[in-house]
Amino acid sequence: MALFPFANWKGPVPNRTVNGMVRPLRGLILHIQEGTEAGTNDWFHDKSSQASSHFGNPKHGQIDQWVDTKDKAWAEVSGNPYWISLENEGKSGESLTSNQIENAAQLLAWLHTTEGIPLQITDSLEIHGLGWHGMGGEAWGDHLDCPGEPIKAQRHQIITRAQQLVGDNSTAHPTLRLGDSGDEVKHLQTLLGGLPVDGEFGAETQAAVKNFQSRNDLTADGIVGPDTWAILLS
Repeated sequence: MALFPFANWKGPVPNRTVNGMVRPLRGLILHIQEGTEAGTNDWFHDKSSQASSHFGNPKHGQIDQWVDTKDKAWAEVSGNPYWISLENEGKSGESLTSNQIENAAQLLAWLHTTEGIPLQITDSLEIHGLGWHGMGGEAWGDHLDCPGEPIKAQRHQIITRAQQLVGDNSTAHPTLRLGDSGDEVKHLQTLLGGLPVDGEFGAETQAAVKNFQSRNDLTADGIVGPDTWAILLS
């Protein structure tokens, strides 16, 4: 069996495929329960639900495990054989609690150590790392709002903590510059404040970066590298 040592074992649930995972695993996928941990536990133990997840993450307390990581959980349709699933207690639009961030980081660190899953954000089915349910689109059930924007943005915190747990001091943040786009840019814009959070690194974002760098005695080149990230996140 492949059980997370810090989890409460709540399985096995009836909705799973024994020995159904395909290795190497691609990553960990964040979901939202749209309800409570207790209710989700009951649902996954109901054979008629035809649904399950490897892990559950309550707002308070230890992580739960419903499906052995050698077995396929039924959480992401076509993605099920390749990705480990983590259902988070709460509703779409809410943020993870500090307890949930710690639980997710502990799990990701364990998966990194045991399965080689990289400590990086992914929004693509072709890139391994820490992803989210909606990124699979129609092929994953078309749950585009799962787990919600606040939780997607918290992936940086999960990865940073997981790096600490495994002793990896490298940055989880890529260098950003004019013309870049995506969730990393949205995170940057949120940290800078006073900008549209549209994920597009345009002239307005570049000017805000240069202003931030000047105020913090950094080279004001408008390029967000390790030194700029370190102060933004401090």
